[in-house]
Amino acid sequence: MTQNDEENTAPKTVNLTANMTGNGSDVDVLIHNIWSYILDNSDEIPPTYEAKYLLAVLDKAERILEQEPTVLDLQGPLTIIGDIQGHGDSLLTLFSLTSKLSNQRFLLLGNYSGNGFASHECLFLLLALKIRYPRKIFLLRGNMEECENAKAHFFIEGLAVRNLMTTVLIWLSCERIFGLFPLAASVDNRLFCCHGGIGQYTLIYGIKTLRNIQRPPVLPKELAITKELLWSCYDSNGDENESKDNVPHFNDIQIEDFCLKNSFRMIIRSRQLVYDGILNVSPRLMIIWSAVSFLDSFNNAAAALVLDESCEKGTVFSYSLYECEPKSLDDTKPAGGRSSLAGP
Repeated sequence: MTQNDEENTAPKTVNLTANMTGNGSDVDVLIHNIWSYILDNSDEIPPTYEAKYLLAVLDKAERILEQEPTVLDLQGPLTIIGDIQGHGDSLLTLFSLTSKLSNQRFLLLGNYSGNGFASHECLFLLLALKIRYPRKIFLLRGNMEECENAKAHFFIEGLAVRNLMTTVLIWLSCERIFGLFPLAASVDNRLFCCHGGIGQYTLIYGIKTLRNIQRPPVLPKELAITKELLWSCYDSNGDENESKDNVPHFNDIQIEDFCLKNSFRMIIRSRQLVYDGILNVSPRLMIIWSAVSFLDSFNNAAAALVLDESCEKGTVFSYSLYECEPKSLDDTKPAGGRSSLAGP
């Protein structure tokens, strides 16, 4: 094989800001480019970006998020999606299974980046979609949208290999955006949605205090409540006020107490993997997980919950992979035939 042959067969880096010009259509171009990359690209080399074009998109997203409240008030119909963790194939598949993007409203419960092959692409795609559909895409904050945790999961290294650390401005913009994501949502004044859960401080201060938390939080009580909303794990047998490895936990008694005091019917959250993608733990608690075959170590399904206009009826959309199918961390991404993926 000649040197030219080797060059022709070598994997080529995809530039996801290609054809962006700095004008008003750049958001649509970025959506198209990332969507196509997730769906079609099979190279193990991460894509690259031109920082100036991506920064302009991040700035627009930041301005939109600044205008949103700490607790979103939403109505049905609404599709709720849990942890994505960088599994771009799961994100696109669930979007396509539930509805065309322009026809439905979506609430995502956080943890957009993670260990999947499209870690940063999921975050950037969702922010671009937020700009394109500001009243149809709603993004809550998860613990992966906490700066120190993002760093621990090599978020900055991921920026570097994508040619996005030539300037510190991209990371600083992501840092600000993480702090601006809403912390929770009230759906039809009956369903309380967040990434992690509740805890002793959320119980003490309640929804009224939560609504007034500054973003990013500064006061000690705000930081304590935020930690619970992002990090709390459900433990049916746990003691009240229990914290394991500095991670707050909550139990059925606290769920009942929180719902009664704040007039909620139930809590919908993500944070913990469930095998079928969705688990009705009790009449008061539902867990949604949306990253299929997580870390290629679990044979779990990915799921989304579609609520009707009255929020009285919910339809579960889920899918899983056959053993022979490539998974999210494989070098070869899932083929387009996995599901019929509609464009945005």
